Amino acid sequence: MRKYYFSLIACLFIAISSFAGNPVKIKSGDISVLKNKAIACVEFDYSTTIVEGKNLDEYLKGRGEDVVKDWPSDNVKTEMMFIAKFNSKNDDGLQISKDKTPSYKILVHLTKLDLGNTAAAFLSMSAKGGGAIISGVVDIINLQNNKVECSLSFDELKAISNPSEVIRRGLAYSDLAKYICKLNK
Repeated sequence: MRKYYFSLIACLFIAISSFAGNPVKIKSGDISVLKNKAIACVEFDYSTTIVEGKNLDEYLKGRGEDVVKDWPSDNVKTEMMFIAKFNSKNDDGLQISKDKTPSYKILVHLTKLDLGNTAAAFLSMSAKGGGAIISGVVDIINLQNNKVECSLSFDELKAISNPSEVIRRGLAYSDLAKYICKLNK
């Protein structure tokens, strides 16, 4: 029985330690730009995104016309999840708005996208089993001079799962926003 408890405690320690740390790293510049009381816009750049070993356009076309047609509206939903999390976690500083004139642009270059797996979400013992995984770079650009004030990288950021592929991707974007804001604390 003691071996069982020891194994359980060891597993819990490993699980907790795997959630520690921030998958978003500062590449260059100063993260304190997020403390500015200013308005930002956000743009997601999918021009170099690889999904399952294919460029995004090729991947989407391979999944059918409906997926290609729905991609823009799905992006609105997922990107709104990023905006909502960013604004709530950084409420004393830079805020993202689609309605006001921005002073900054948060440009998310998504280089790798794994949309997760619905079956794994149900079969996994982990909340993140089947979750979307994203990698890329975030540039925070001052629009007054078009200078990148801070550049961040994220690699293999994995979010919790959900049966909906769109929600899985949105949860990954939401986590990205959360981890960006944590760097500013």
